[in-house]
Amino acid sequence: TVNYEVVLIDVAGNLEEWSEKVSLYIQRTQVVQQNVELKEALEAMLADETTQRIVIINGLVDLSDKLSLDIDSLARVINSPITNLQIMIFDTLTKIASTYGSFNSTIKENVEQLLFGGMLQNQSFVENVPYNRQNLPVSKNVLHCLKEEVLDKIVVPMEVNK
Repeated sequence: TVNYEVVLIDVAGNLEEWSEKVSLYIQRTQVVQQNVELKEALEAMLADETTQRIVIINGLVDLSDKLSLDIDSLARVINSPITNLQIMIFDTLTKIASTYGSFNSTIKENVEQLLFGGMLQNQSFVENVPYNRQNLPVSKNVLHCLKEEVLDKIVVPMEVNK
């Protein structure tokens, strides 16, 4: 088995319940108060070729705002050539599009696989979606998976409250 160091940067502040389940949890206040240190740490992670690491960024737009990252810097983050580094980005498509405009195409050009939720009508990653599929309701536990221009669905198991 491969052990990954999991880093959760929770700028949105709604994943605190995961703080004990990851190797490093960085909360919203730390991002604001220690933005210079965090930017340096991100740079170090992008250069580290030895550590198996998953970096989860919850609130990409807010993180880039707090760290003063431009679109080229963000593209470098998501297109890291380090094979031991996996990056997961959480944010709303509306927020990303209104902040960066063409960032969706940057994402599409620089990532190997893209997972996103919601109706196909509300996204701009998949082109030429048939009209009868655009407005189909999608459960919260279903993600669209776009890999090599092939669109699939992934159903994520959910805990049942007892």
